[in-house]
This record gives sequence, structure tokens and C-alpha cells, in this order.
Amino acid sequence: MRFYAVFDGLTLLYVILGIIALGALLYLYNCFIKVGKDRAAIIERMGIYLGTYGKGWHFFNPLTTRRVGYYKLGTTEVIFYINRDKYSVKFDILNFKDYHYVGAHDAIGICKASLQDSKDNLSETLIKRFEKVGCKFVSLDKILK
Repeated sequence: MRFYAVFDGLTLLYVILGIIALGALLYLYNCFIKVGKDRAAIIERMGIYLGTYGKGWHFFNPLTTRRVGYYKLGTTEVIFYINRDKYSVKFDILNFKDYHYVGAHDAIGICKASLQDSKDNLSETLIKRFEKVGCKFVSLDKILK
């Protein structure tokens, strides 16, 4: 006895329509990008900067557009180590585009270079270096164990 499925024309049409409907739903689901209330998103279209978007739902074509950065608004704190010493740096991102593309998110590298270069005018050095990557330097603290 053989077991095989025999589809008539109407059943085959329903299967094809179901697959198309599922594909359309998946496509529409991926068209929306949600940005939280205390966040900012960097959006690119085909690898080119499209814009920085704030809170809310945003509609884009998922085949050509994607979210490449997602950053917190307000003061950001990063903790890092240099020669077994623990430091905390705080900064505000003012220009998300510059921070994403120019700064390469290198707050730790900026602090390490500044600590090794000069400790005399450390705050002025950090302020200048953070401004180049679209940030405002707030503080650098050594955390005691």
C-alpha cells in the first residue's frame, strides 16, 4: 500500500497563499524598529548613514535599512583597568553620529592614552579628546579596592 499526498488544485492554492501570507507578515514584522525612551539609534541604508532616531516606532525597508548603533541618552559610565588599577570614566554623548563613526566607541582607549601622556593637565586633555569623538567628558575616578 502506498502513502502519498494528493493535492487538488484548491488545496495547493491555499498552501501557496499561506506561504505568501506568512512571508508578508514576517516582512512587515521586520519593517519596524523600536527605539526606547532613553535611547538613540543610528540607522544606515545600504551602508550609508541615514539618521539618528529617538524614541518611538520607526518604519524602514528591512532589505536595505538596518540599525547599526543603539546608545543610551544621558551620562554613560565605563569601568576599566590600567595596571591593576580600577578606573571609572563618565561622559555624555552629544553627537551620536560622530561617536559611532569617528570615536569607534573608544572611551577606554582615550582614557588610557591620556593617563599615559600627561597627568598634569589630565582633565583638559580628556575634555579635548572626548570632544573630538562627539562626547562631553564628565569625570574620571580611580576606584579604591
